[in-house]
Amino acid sequence: MGQEFPCTEQGIRDAIVEGGGPHTFACDGPTRLMTESEIVVDHDVTLDGASRLTVDGGGAHLVLSVAEGVDAELRGFTVTNGDGGIRNMGTLTVTHCTVSGNYRLGVGGGLSNAGTMMLVGTTVAENTAEDQGGGIFNSYGTLVVTNTTVSGTIYAEGGPGENVVAVVASVGTVVRGEPGSSPGCFGTPQDIGPNEWVSDGYNIEVGGDSCGFDATGDQINLSAEALNLGPLADNGGPTMTHALGAGSVAIDWIPEADCVDADGQPVTTDQRGQPRPETDGTICDVGAFEVQA
Repeated sequence: MGQEFPCTEQGIRDAIVEGGGPHTFACDGPTRLMTESEIVVDHDVTLDGASRLTVDGGGAHLVLSVAEGVDAELRGFTVTNGDGGIRNMGTLTVTHCTVSGNYRLGVGGGLSNAGTMMLVGTTVAENTAEDQGGGIFNSYGTLVVTNTTVSGTIYAEGGPGENVVAVVASVGTVVRGEPGSSPGCFGTPQDIGPNEWVSDGYNIEVGGDSCGFDATGDQINLSAEALNLGPLADNGGPTMTHALGAGSVAIDWIPEADCVDADGQPVTTDQRGQPRPETDGTICDVGAFEVQA
């Protein structure tokens, strides 16, 4: 059973030690926590920031990591200003979160995954890495991306053999590469194998055809103007999102019957908690943001 912990860095650490959950935090309102060191998730736990908690690495250290063998879920957090945002070696579900403004000298500015990671209704934006994967670096892991917006590159690496393949599967997701420099997805087919990128449909890639989006409803090689994705901003929700502008090709694209997560369950809200599809509609938008009538 979940408990409520103090709205502090130590409160998060204590919730992790307690394990289980979902654990919440007694925040009076939107709260930014400046962390003194990396938060290590080394117990099976669900942490619910209720879209009020921003965890800030101060530009000095990785914000959060999940240890090998651990099964964790992060809900409603903003992870920012770290020497990398999140590194996962276990099994991690990231739901209705924003990972933004992180910088890594090596790989994986926003997210680095070497285990199993599920992103649901999440925004990954404005992260950078000097090497590969400014948005997401998936190394020998499985990455499942659902109704998520990734503004920045996704890089996958694996190797020969059936047990060391990097797999990226996505549905209802927007991938926009770093403007003027990179395609949305990277990887080396001869190293990773033919199943490197797996699409379950209704994804969008801007500026190229690098993500293997070839299923029903996928749109590739689109212009930024066609997507009309707004800047990362406060769009009326508790966490920062990219709004869809008027006429965006992402609006009203996914039939309600196909607006589901990786387990085939209906997705009924966007990252902000707004109805998906919108109240009077029967077709969902692509990405983490659902335009309301």
